[in-house]
Order: sequence, then structure tokens, then C-alpha cells
Amino acid sequence: MTGLSASSWPSSTSTGGATAQAPDIRSGLWRLNIAVGEQGRGYGRFAAESVAAQIRRRGSTRMTTTWHPGVGGPESFYLRLGFQLTGETSGDQTVGELDLRIGLDPSDRRETS
Repeated sequence: MTGLSASSWPSSTSTGGATAQAPDIRSGLWRLNIAVGEQGRGYGRFAAESVAAQIRRRGSTRMTTTWHPGVGGPESFYLRLGFQLTGETSGDQTVGELDLRIGLDPSDRRETS
């Protein structure tokens, strides 16, 4: 693994053209970089499971992440883990969210490659 960062940040939502500060805090992966030669060995899933476990311990039920869309990007990895597209973007990145009540259970070792 070349890098992992987990973070919590306030979310804002857009409703009818007005942006309002939401009362919740989003928690999740901020950066996850696995060296090309190490991909497909379960390191990414392990990192995501570890972050999910910490979010659950803090009482939250959702995990958020962002990624750069495009060929060779990590979108298929996150979708295989169960993340759903939110329809939001953060800058030029796609936003995905995982409901931790139903997904990314450490005891569920599905193949992700």
C-alpha cells in the first residue's frame, strides 16, 4: 500500500438551488493508493474494512469516499465493495457511499478482483 487516509468532514447538500449545511458528518476514505504491482491481493479491501470498522465503532452507519473517474480508475473496485454512486461530485471526483448496515462486513470475504 502506498497510502491510506481516513477522514471525517461536514457535508453540505443542495436543495432547490440553495446549499444548506447538513447536521451530519461524513466519514470514510479520503485517499487509498495501492501500488499497481500489489493490486488484486486484498490490501484495498482490508484497508476499506478497517476504516469501516472504525466508523462503526464511532456509531456511524455510512462510509463515503471519492475517486477520479475514468479509464484505469478505482470506480469498479469501489462498486464491487458495495459503494453506490450518490450523484454528487467533489471537485472533479465522483462521490460514493456505502451503507454499513448492509455492506463491507469483515466476515464476508467475497473476491473483489
